[in-house]
Amino acid sequence: MLPPPVPVTGLRLAVALTESDRAIWRRLEVRSDVTLAGLHRILAATFDRDERQDHRFETAYGGFGTDIQGGEGDRSDDEVTLGQVVTAPGHRLVHEVENWRHWIRVEQRVGLPAAPRCLDGERAAPPETCKGEQDYEMLLEALKSPDDEDSEALLEEFGAGFDPEWFDRVVINERLARSS
Repeated sequence: MLPPPVPVTGLRLAVALTESDRAIWRRLEVRSDVTLAGLHRILAATFDRDERQDHRFETAYGGFGTDIQGGEGDRSDDEVTLGQVVTAPGHRLVHEVENWRHWIRVEQRVGLPAAPRCLDGERAAPPETCKGEQDYEMLLEALKSPDDEDSEALLEEFGAGFDPEWFDRVVINERLARSS
């Protein structure tokens, strides 16, 4: 059973891809009254993903999401707020999209933000064409020797022009503003 909604506050979240050996993370501020469906849209904008992708949140209160391979008894993510499933600093949840998993940890309560915003982060999220860690690792190897014939084909398939070190907080916040 879910706890009742608590007074609305701001939450600072640390979000990172769990599969990658290279740190790909973001620090966000969001409202505690955002639904998990809304949080999914925020994460899609933050990690440059299509918000229409099937997804699932794993919480201490069960799974919430869209129609993906979740556990029995999963519920819709538009029926619960973030503040209902994580109530204090240190609480965690997991966000699954396609073959990628993000862990999300509440770092602290903060003043109520006017809109979601990205405070910090590191590295670009893998391109959407990479359907998992194996594809991403192949892309990183291809980027080391882009003139190699095999690398050229992989770069064409997975991400010509992709820069794994890219991170631009301003661009991410512009995406967040457009998605709000």
